[in-house]
Amino acid sequence: MIKKLSILIGFTETEIKVILFLILTLAAGFSFKTLINSSDSSEYKDFDYTKEDSLFTAHNLAGNLKETDNNPTGNNIDYKWEVLDFKESDFQENNSSSPLLDKSISINEAGIDELTRLPGIGPKIAERIVQFRHEKGNLQKLEDLLQIKGIGESKFNKFKQYIFIEKLDSLKTSEEK
Repeated sequence: MIKKLSILIGFTETEIKVILFLILTLAAGFSFKTLINSSDSSEYKDFDYTKEDSLFTAHNLAGNLKETDNNPTGNNIDYKWEVLDFKESDFQENNSSSPLLDKSISINEAGIDELTRLPGIGPKIAERIVQFRHEKGNLQKLEDLLQIKGIGESKFNKFKQYIFIEKLDSLKTSEEK
């Protein structure tokens, strides 16, 4: 039957099969759509929640009255949430309590705790600075810090005003005099 139809229309058998498949799929889709639309009886339902809202409001007012009896200021504060707003870090002592002054940290003598006070320097980079000093010796110029992994130009510019290199030669000459 498909051969006769293909000769009559002038399409190949494969083209006829594709066209028939598309027609059948389209017909099935329309019939499925009409089946669903006819059984769908969804309507907009308007619910009245005024009774529940009034119960909720009455419950809240009764709860607030109990708290105001114990609270002479009349402020309705949920103290549990107020306490939870604090972070543990708010209660820990901060090592950088005193502000850094210009040229206040000797880079060749500072320990890890002192180095971490510098802006942008954490414990890992402070350890790298100390390790760098042990391996290469004391720094001769501040720019030598740029050789340490984790210290770039921008980070160096943030803390370079707070560090200095103590000149041992100038100390010796002043002590000898």
